[in-house]
Amino acid sequence: MKLIIWLNILDAIDFYKAFNFFNNRPIR
Repeated sequence: MKLIIWLNILDAIDFYKAFNFFNNRPIR
C-alpha cells in the first residue's frame, strides 16, 4: 500500500517538474 502511494508521489513530482520546465522556458 505504501509503495503505491510512493509511486503516486513520484509521478506527481515528475509531472510538476515537467510543468515547470515548459512554463519557465524563455519566450523569444
